[in-house]
Amino acid sequence: MSLTSRIQNYTNSVANENLQSALTKGIDYTISIVASANPSMLPAFAENKEVSVAGGGKQEDGIDWMGAEKGVHLLDVRIGTGFNTHCQPVPSSQAKDVENPKSIYYALSDNPVYWIDNTNELYIRPSPTSWAITFVRSSDGRTINDNAETIVNIPLPFIELVVLHAAECILMERLGDFRTKLPTDLDADTTLFDQIADVSASISYTFPTSEFSDAITKAQNLIDGTTMAGDTEPESVQYWLADEDEDMVQVTLATAAQELSRANSILSEFNAELGAQSTQKQQALAEFQANLAKKIQLYNTIIQKIQVDYQWTQGQLQVVNGKKQEFIQINLGNAGPKDNPSESNAV
Repeated sequence: MSLTSRIQNYTNSVANENLQSALTKGIDYTISIVASANPSMLPAFAENKEVSVAGGGKQEDGIDWMGAEKGVHLLDVRIGTGFNTHCQPVPSSQAKDVENPKSIYYALSDNPVYWIDNTNELYIRPSPTSWAITFVRSSDGRTINDNAETIVNIPLPFIELVVLHAAECILMERLGDFRTKLPTDLDADTTLFDQIADVSASISYTFPTSEFSDAITKAQNLIDGTTMAGDTEPESVQYWLADEDEDMVQVTLATAAQELSRANSILSEFNAELGAQSTQKQQALAEFQANLAKKIQLYNTIIQKIQVDYQWTQGQLQVVNGKKQEFIQINLGNAGPKDNPSESNAV
């Protein structure tokens, strides 16, 4: 097995997560819990650094044990042959006194001291020609061997706590990502819905008013008009009836019927065009409604899956947090903090 596989046992997957970041958070969390719950165990997480001053000189300036060495807990400072002389810590306010031969606090070679100033620089007095520190390093700079399931200077039993916290961080990150998985059309962005072609209910067809009116007007004039357009003599059916000219009555009626037939033809063509456009609109509307129903069904399916995944993640987060608390209680005692899962990824 590997560290990745152990984390996946709790999270189901780490394919889309920052596994390295989660592991470093797990390391720093584990160190902070040990430091607060059982500081006597910190030496198991520590390492040594030994330095001999080049050219036989002395270490006068400060030692950047936090910035350069990424230290978070300083456990011991030693000087002398074999680095066997332990330095005692003093407050930085006594820095001038330990360097003053007239002060009772003056640092002697058989009673060396050290202090840390407000920039976290470490000073040793008397200034040594060689020095060694034992300190606990943060996650920065620690080698993680995924396949071997080891992390430099992390005792093997505590690898499980690193894994648990890393899994918790991933689960917390996943909870925060669920909103981005929701279909965008559930908020102000309607891009996906706009991919369904809009349907316009309007029908655009211009009725040939002038041609229709011309036919109706001529038919009317042929029946009871006094004159036809462009002529000054009466020509209507009423005129020929009064004149008792039966032949002209028949001819005029036939002509009026032709004009009415022309008007009806225009009206029929218009109605046919309206009917065709109306049918097209109905078909387009039916297609739109079908696509909309499919889209809504798809959204409901997606949301249901997201709900299931969200509930599983919440439940798994509680499981992982419970295992963390159980580990802390067994291995560090009741002094361990009671984590709030919502804050556990802040380390």
